[in-house]
Amino acid sequence: DARQHLNAIVNATTQISTLVEGITQATQVQTDQFESVTQTMSEVAAIANKTSEDSTEISTSFKELLAMAQNLQVSADQFKVD
Repeated sequence: DARQHLNAIVNATTQISTLVEGITQATQVQTDQFESVTQTMSEVAAIANKTSEDSTEISTSFKELLAMAQNLQVSADQFKVD
């Protein structure tokens, strides 16, 4: 009877060990996936920052172009014949 109980304890311990190993592996997979997601989010943030910087530069260029167009319009108005 004691032998059966010991065998049951050994079997339960083996099952628990197997479950713990599976949990450990699943945890490692999740950790790897979280690291991948974090890396991807960092890359997306860098792209967003670059896009924002580029948009600011484009906006500045358009403002400069508008000022040049307005100056050109003023200059052209001086040559109008009535």
